[in-house]
Amino acid sequence: MTFKSVLFAGAMLAVSVSAATAATISYGVVPPGPAISVPLTTTNFNSTVTVPKFNTALGTLQSVQFSLNGTVVSTIKFESLDNAPSTITGTAQATVTLTRPDSSTLVAVIPSNTRSAPQTAFDGFIDFGGTSGDTFAGLTGSTLATSPVLTSSADLTLFSGGPGSTITLPVSAAGSSSASGSGNLVVQINTQAAADVTVTYTFDAPVTRVPEPATLALLGAGLAGVGLLRRRKTA
Repeated sequence: MTFKSVLFAGAMLAVSVSAATAATISYGVVPPGPAISVPLTTTNFNSTVTVPKFNTALGTLQSVQFSLNGTVVSTIKFESLDNAPSTITGTAQATVTLTRPDSSTLVAVIPSNTRSAPQTAFDGFIDFGGTSGDTFAGLTGSTLATSPVLTSSADLTLFSGGPGSTITLPVSAAGSSSASGSGNLVVQINTQAAADVTVTYTFDAPVTRVPEPATLALLGAGLAGVGLLRRRKTA
């Protein structure tokens, strides 16, 4: 066996021992760690969530992606003042946005839901009841969206850190619930919104592989060949 063959065997052993594999880890509505969320809060609000950064001890971060599930809940009270029957439509809606610390948008959703009900001509009482008024209570909508896959060096650096490190991200919700259908309408609306965030890190994780017996045999044969060549040269 030549010295070049020994080098080749050593290279094969190195490849088999040192390698990397793609892996992912997520934080949020799935373990590990607590949920990353803003509970139902009256709009319009500006809040924050605390997101675990990628632990660089796990490997080399390749990409980051966020999921945002936005929920809106509205109670819509209305009274038609028209002199003719009408159908009133109530819409619960809000825009929920997750941003970086510099306020640039990561992902935004607009959850909404709609309900309609027929009403008579004004019954003479503004009580959000009777025959010309009603209440849409707990009108709820939910929407899930994901951000683009983030691969820029700035984002990879922003969301990387040591064990246990976190980053605070702003979350806002702007309400836009409404009621319509009558030219003369009294409306009272209360809207709340919530946000649930999930972050997924994709990274190259180093792995250690035990060399196969054939590879070890090849290296052993190479080393034996080196010893034989040296003995011949010194003879």
